[in-house]
Amino acid sequence: MVTVLVAARDAATREAVAAALYARRHEAVMAADLESARRSLHSLRAEALVLSTDLGLRGVRELALLVAGQEPAVPVLFLATLDERWTAGALPRRPGLDEVLVRPCAGHEVAQAVARLLQRAEGDFVQIGPAHLHRPSRELRGVGGVVALTATEAHLLEYLARRRGRVVPVTELLEQVWGFPAGEGPAGTVRAHMRNLRIKLRQASAGEVHVRTLHRHGYLLE
Repeated sequence: MVTVLVAARDAATREAVAAALYARRHEAVMAADLESARRSLHSLRAEALVLSTDLGLRGVRELALLVAGQEPAVPVLFLATLDERWTAGALPRRPGLDEVLVRPCAGHEVAQAVARLLQRAEGDFVQIGPAHLHRPSRELRGVGGVVALTATEAHLLEYLARRRGRVVPVTELLEQVWGFPAGEGPAGTVRAHMRNLRIKLRQASAGEVHVRTLHRHGYLLE
């Protein structure tokens, strides 16, 4: 589940955006003022930020700078007035990474923009809670350290991560990850790789990311 910090003074904006993000299976952490937003950024790892300028331009710039330079990159969606949108230098927007929506805007518009930002920012990384997979090196990096994955483990983890929150059947994994024809392939192959992957996930994420086995149904990355 992707964590998005939504910082806006207007309660209706926060609630509409949070509802639209929840519908996309994202977790929305809401902040109604700058101090709450600062505390949230210091206590959690957000994959994206939604910052409304109704908190004040100076405060919004401060919040954006708090995540600047993080790896993987944390995209920011600014909700700004029309004047702020077109005033040069008003917002610390990073070309190719951040976006601006003119407020007021609908919750579903914000959720769609966040989805675009996350896809664009992903690049060589796949975020998995407090850990992330670096595709080129096949390293799983997180609060618990760095763990090397095999090519198959990396493919398996990325496939599960892109379907996080959904039960993935063993038959689907055998077909999509291992390349077996539909309905073929040994289930034991999946079990063996999943066992090793669980150990590495537990280590890299310091025990915060789990893969559940649902008997006769498949696997669920939580």
